[in-house]
Amino acid sequence: MSESKELDTLYEKYPQLFPKNCIKCNNGWFTIIDHMCLAIQTYVNGEMGEELKFPEFVSIQEKFGVLDICINDSDNIIDIVKKSCEILSYHTCEYCGDEGELYCSAKWRNWSYYKTLCLDHAIEHYYYALYRDTEFSKG
Repeated sequence: MSESKELDTLYEKYPQLFPKNCIKCNNGWFTIIDHMCLAIQTYVNGEMGEELKFPEFVSIQEKFGVLDICINDSDNIIDIVKKSCEILSYHTCEYCGDEGELYCSAKWRNWSYYKTLCLDHAIEHYYYALYRDTEFSKG
């Protein structure tokens, strides 16, 4: 769930895109979500002559450490915008919006929650770095 009122302003700013209470993530991804909504609204307003149905978000939430965005009445352009925002969230701290990376909540990755965090928030919330085996990356 959103931890501040900042994400709640998106409901007022883009009323056609949002049913109430569909944003369930922290405030660090506000800018990503805001820019996505602006891009979608601008695109749809420009294409309304073609009888494009106005899309509506089903949910915007954190899943496996990144943004998971579900939207009804989407098309290829909106899907590209949505996917690019999901990719941006891989590199943006969910709490503060600074540069981040994927961390896990336990040393045992199989039983862990994942979050994209900056180093400060990873330390604050006791998350561990995901170490990548260089042996596998050599191919």
